[in-house]
Amino acid sequence: MSSLNDFRGNNYEILTYEEPKKYTFEELQKLTFNEFKHLTMENLSNINSKELNYLFQKHNDAINLREKDKCPECDKHRYFDTTYCELCNSKRFSNNFSKWAGGLPEIDKLIEESQLNARTPSELVEWIPYYEIDIKENIADGGLGSVYRAIWKIGPIYHERPWDVKKQKWIREGEKEVAIKVFRDAYTFSPEFQNEIKASLKLQLQSSSFMNNIYGITYDPQQEKYCTVVDFHCDGDLRHFISKFTRK
Repeated sequence: MSSLNDFRGNNYEILTYEEPKKYTFEELQKLTFNEFKHLTMENLSNINSKELNYLFQKHNDAINLREKDKCPECDKHRYFDTTYCELCNSKRFSNNFSKWAGGLPEIDKLIEESQLNARTPSELVEWIPYYEIDIKENIADGGLGSVYRAIWKIGPIYHERPWDVKKQKWIREGEKEVAIKVFRDAYTFSPEFQNEIKASLKLQLQSSSFMNNIYGITYDPQQEKYCTVVDFHCDGDLRHFISKFTRK
């Protein structure tokens, strides 16, 4: 199984990017309609919902125009609240399918389908080579398996600006604290493993909070087991997360 982690694809480079400006309410009030309509939700993260509603009412068709924003590469419409172009990115992933393999057809199919159908980066699952994972500590062991705190060295695809058109590269967050869930019987694509991934994806599709993100699947060559790479919570959600996974 050592061949699983050999691929270092050219499209998975960490790019530096300028942190998006986070406007104050006073600054936003001074923007023209044409300036306001190109903002992302990250630009608006410092204002509250009441202020946001006021601004959308002021520019009452800003949302409709954002829906009609076009991808600079294919000239087609994007999904609503990111610069993620479904058409272009599904092609990019498809062209890359031959450059990686999870080792099990069922896992490969699940990853490929998520990447072809994703409307935002939060809706896709990646194959994450194990060399990109730096395990920090064991958090818990239990009936379904073990949970580890780790660092994903290159991090997930950046949500607001996923693709650098000029450099033709994915933009990634860089080092990301994650939880690695190693399933007890994950030598194969077990029912528990399948249910975990499908349930997490369902939650991501239903929620805008991204609190239950599953970033991808990896393979631990030492334990010879498949694992999920998920968002790490440092609060009460983590305790619930561990309790639910490790109970018998």
